[in-house]
Amino acid sequence: AHADVVAGSAALASVVAADARPASEAPRADGRDVAATSSGPAFTAEPTTAPLPTAGSRRGDADPLPLPAFSAAPPSLPAPASSRAASTAAATAPDDGDAADRVDEADHSDDSGAAGERADPDHRDDLAGAADGYVIAPVIAGCWQLAEGHRLTPMRLGSPSPIERLERCVERGLYTFDCADIYTGVEDLLGELRRRLPAADAAKLRIHTKYVPDLESLGSLTRADVRRSIDRSLQRLGVERIDLVQFHWWDLEVPGWVGVAGWLGELVDEGKVGRLGVTNFDTPQLRTLLDAGIPVRSHQTQYSLLDRRPERELVALCAEHHVDLLAYGTLAGGLLSERFRGAAPPEGDENRSQMKYRLMVEERGGWEWLQQLLETLHAVARRHGVTLSDVASAWVLGRQQVAAVIVGVGARSQPDPGAITAVELTSQDHAALERVLGAAPEIPGGVYELERDRDGRHGRIMKYDLHED
Repeated sequence: AHADVVAGSAALASVVAADARPASEAPRADGRDVAATSSGPAFTAEPTTAPLPTAGSRRGDADPLPLPAFSAAPPSLPAPASSRAASTAAATAPDDGDAADRVDEADHSDDSGAAGERADPDHRDDLAGAADGYVIAPVIAGCWQLAEGHRLTPMRLGSPSPIERLERCVERGLYTFDCADIYTGVEDLLGELRRRLPAADAAKLRIHTKYVPDLESLGSLTRADVRRSIDRSLQRLGVERIDLVQFHWWDLEVPGWVGVAGWLGELVDEGKVGRLGVTNFDTPQLRTLLDAGIPVRSHQTQYSLLDRRPERELVALCAEHHVDLLAYGTLAGGLLSERFRGAAPPEGDENRSQMKYRLMVEERGGWEWLQQLLETLHAVARRHGVTLSDVASAWVLGRQQVAAVIVGVGARSQPDPGAITAVELTSQDHAALERVLGAAPEIPGGVYELERDRDGRHGRIMKYDLHED
């Protein structure tokens, strides 16, 4: 399915963009087929040395703050490189399997040069030191678990409400949240969270949402449709500008995605969107967008010990164009946690995350192989005094181009800032993990290739038309 979409020259990409536009949309008055360039703020920048601030740093003339690792702060507040691990954040694995995960990054100076590993351990500061002063910490709270319809079994009595889970994240120092316009009810929840928080805390919030048009609408989208969807997200979130909008397109064989990305770029120019990213685009399609001049600053992709597909081609392209990776699936829906170590395969799935990643385990090496991986992670974790989930996240955070990990807001536990970035994996740790990883076949294909096959078992579990209107 991906072979027909190839990255061409900028001229070819311009033709692709023009052909991709629905017939109902006239060309722009200035002659540009798409928003080929953007003067708006960049999500990432050329490599920068501006790191995250440490706790107690000042924000302008404000009093010293016990600044949580996840709060945003301008890049004019530098911290010594040696202090970054202490000031960035971590998350433990939800023990109920409710996880849509991502990762942070640890410096592995004694392991540099390994395949797929970060060549520059400070790369995440490209994001943290973006030219417009946009700063996030490398652990993000993922909110898929809060969407209506995500859970497949009844909630336990006494479980915290969705808004209580979000408030607990803020109490722990988590201020950056990942959501989507198709996570039913979640954008409204985050808007409510903003209204309930004290002004000082509300000002620290950073919201990353996604623009995910329904499958059935892909062939007929207009510029007005895109603008209306973004305006709806702005209203739900209660903001005038969305920090990051991540673009997803269900079927890349349906034309129009380059043009739609261009229209989103126009909203960056206008200030309604702070910066533009994509999610689940494979390498040829991302190259097409970049060649067309679309201002892509980040790519949210599944990346974990189970799933190393980004390392085949995507990482190299992102490094070439200074596109940061925001990794999800790091804990495989909670399967990479102590809860499942030594356990039999679950008889049923508690939620859609667990269903999705159980299929990935079967694709990778099966339950017996997963137990070998969990035992190895457990042994490494004991050496470092952390959980095996912390080690799984730290491994991803050490990979090239990974700027942040998204850890799901689970029902039984909340992301716990401080643990993941304290882990500094050694050569011995990497070698032990690689022995297990190399004993099973890798997940085949490119990024999100299996999931795009709607007739396959990964695609059949997806919901493609979730918008209420």
